[in-house]
Amino acid sequence: MSSTQQRKKPAQNKKKDNSGTYGCLFVIVLTAVFVVGPILWGMYDEGVFDGSSKSSETAPVFGGRESGLLAEQLAEASKVQNVCYGWEIDSGRSFVRPAAPVYSGTFTPAPVPSTDSFDDPSSDGVELGSNLGVGVDPRKVPDRCPRWVVFTADYYYSSIDKEWTSVSSGIKTNLDITLTGFDLDDLGITNQELLGDNANGRLADAIGALPMIVAEKGGAQPVPAPAAAQPPPAGDEVSGPGVGRYIFMGIAILLIAGGLVWIIAAAVRSRGSES
Repeated sequence: MSSTQQRKKPAQNKKKDNSGTYGCLFVIVLTAVFVVGPILWGMYDEGVFDGSSKSSETAPVFGGRESGLLAEQLAEASKVQNVCYGWEIDSGRSFVRPAAPVYSGTFTPAPVPSTDSFDDPSSDGVELGSNLGVGVDPRKVPDRCPRWVVFTADYYYSSIDKEWTSVSSGIKTNLDITLTGFDLDDLGITNQELLGDNANGRLADAIGALPMIVAEKGGAQPVPAPAAAQPPPAGDEVSGPGVGRYIFMGIAILLIAGGLVWIIAAAVRSRGSES
């Protein structure tokens, strides 16, 4: 063998080795782009990094628009009946960030107590609201609410199943009438429904039905139906990971598999050349 051929052979081997290196880099880049990237973006979109997570363990029962609409709906009934209406929902979770309410331009809410600021997560998972605004308990402002009715729901949340597994609901009032959870049962709003797939929406239905129940019991005059009836807010559903993330992961798996085949083929060619 000539000296020229001997000098070329190491260069060829080095080129074969570079093929494996490029294959590894290719797999690393694909993993970062199609796996790590979408996962980090999903975590950012769910609010993991800024504390505004939308996960089932930290999401509020009502979104900002839904809670704002509920407060406005109750405010209209309160003007007619001279009764304050509200809600108290214990979601059974220890770390919940209430959504900042969104009101129309015609509604002016009462100041929210500083201890219930929307900037800080609720330490006990309890969400409050009333005709005075989201975060305002009518029972704590007797000067503005001498007569009040409050819907209550107390959930048990399973951190293992990541869902509500039981609930007890009722109606509290200082009016001279008897109000219980059975009044909601008569409207088809049962505890079983409050645990169903549309639990958030049924909670909104229960709260919105309070003025009608009070009127039927003789506690106040009926509220005239609006000219254009507006359905009660359906609440925010806690959504799972988007389908797009799984598509990205599927593509990533295929590309990574292709990269591995490339590396194996390069290694086989390298050994074949050496032999």
